Amino acid sequence: MGDVEALRYPDESFDIVTSSVGAIFAPNHDVVASELARVCRAGGRLGLTVWATDGGVDEFFEIIGRYAPPPPSGAGTALQWGDPAYCEELLGGAFAHEVPDDRYAGRDADPHREPQLGPQSRYEPGDLERGADRTL
Repeated sequence: MGDVEALRYPDESFDIVTSSVGAIFAPNHDVVASELARVCRAGGRLGLTVWATDGGVDEFFEIIGRYAPPPPSGAGTALQWGDPAYCEELLGGAFAHEVPDDRYAGRDADPHREPQLGPQSRYEPGDLERGADRTL
């Protein structure tokens, strides 16, 4: 447990950096991306579990947003991390980004049905592998 906007680890501390629906809730996404890249060794991997932007979760957050206090000025939303283009914009300078073709693995024919937990389910936009000569 810690502040993802100010990780207490030295640069390039980890081969793998992962967050399962945690880092996405920090308000300053640019700082989050920079910190995740900073603590990941060159050639390391970043794995984020996020929600797809085209499922029922976005509707849920829309409803909650009607009753919640407004976020801090300039704060990002958790659902932005579910957009592969957004992740590429934040992390592309530090990581090579792959979007799996099986993004909806584990779903029925209806692509709007939320995936069920299981070994084939994926919530993340893809694996991100840190480039040896790239920084964020």
